[in-house]
Amino acid sequence: MKSPKQLKIYMIIAITACIVTYIGDVLMLAQPMSGSEYFSIYKNTMVSVSHQRLLWGNTLGLAVMFQLFGYFVVYLMIKRENLLLANMFFYSLCFSMLAGLAYHCSFAFYGTGLQVHKAVNSSITSSMIAQFEEYHIILYRFMGLFFGLGSLAFAVLIFWKDTLFKKWHFLFNPLFILIVVRLLLKLIPSPAGGYLAPGYGNITAVIFFLFAISVLHKNKWQVE
Repeated sequence: MKSPKQLKIYMIIAITACIVTYIGDVLMLAQPMSGSEYFSIYKNTMVSVSHQRLLWGNTLGLAVMFQLFGYFVVYLMIKRENLLLANMFFYSLCFSMLAGLAYHCSFAFYGTGLQVHKAVNSSITSSMIAQFEEYHIILYRFMGLFFGLGSLAFAVLIFWKDTLFKKWHFLFNPLFILIVVRLLLKLIPSPAGGYLAPGYGNITAVIFFLFAISVLHKNKWQVE
């Protein structure tokens, strides 16, 4: 059984990881533009990002794995009611984070490739970028698949069983939060949109963790 102090430390680590990863995303991807414009071009913003920003943004992204501390706390909050769905929630998010780590750490190479292609603009560099994109799509789909499975497991468990969460809290699953966050970020005008939108995944995680913290607080930080 984890003490309230341990749970608080885990959540602090998770939210700190979100902030660090968000800074990394901003360094690599942010440009002064609207949110809708950012999502329309996404990784192509790296074509004009400096080497130093790509380097530091790529490095800070390693912190993404520490977000699992927060998901582990949520796992502890729900595992007593249904261990199978709780395991599906947590381990799906683990796989998603692993794919996300690989995805994030390839951005510096992708960005450098975009800059080389812009300078050379040959059939060889065009082919290189196309291959980079193919690799990225595989990681992105893998990440999204397990993120969705984990979110579904959380939603079903919360709606089906009596847990620390209310029945209607099933709506606060990570995937639903992500969709809402993306839609809202698209509405943000230039230049703020281009600085907030790159971190939409981290913003989603922070909202989910803060939501879990609010439930824990009402339960005096007891999970079992």
